[in-house]
Amino acid sequence: MASILGRIGASLLAFFVGGFCGGMVAQVLAVSTGATEEYILVFVVTAAIAFFVTLPFFVAQFFDPPRRALDKVAISLAASLVILVLGLAGWTLLNPSANGGDWGIIAGLTLPNLTTIGAHWLVVRAMQPRMPVAPFGRKAGLEPGR
Repeated sequence: MASILGRIGASLLAFFVGGFCGGMVAQVLAVSTGATEEYILVFVVTAAIAFFVTLPFFVAQFFDPPRRALDKVAISLAASLVILVLGLAGWTLLNPSANGGDWGIIAGLTLPNLTTIGAHWLVVRAMQPRMPVAPFGRKAGLEPGR
């Protein structure tokens, strides 16, 4: 079982790595789409997601099989983000703006935040100890070397 300082360290490392990765994806999208001032919203939301995603991943480390709990947290966070973005995309389709829609903003809200969640998952899960593999087969009860 990992110590509390190890879990805090893993969460802090995940916060910085996730924020960096999400920020880099947002930067690449901003440059490739020729974004203007309204893209500031994407950078603010990316930083907020990096901050708020850290808490569920930190709490998931305290469950009994932490790797399984981290998997469930990552899937639920990604699914909730996708549902929110699909709602935003539906609202954009129902209310088209004069400039042809805000698809660059929607992509900017989706890809960097999914990258942030994925980076959090990878870092925190990699810092967890592996479960020992249970022996199986005919010699399951025997010690090695017998």
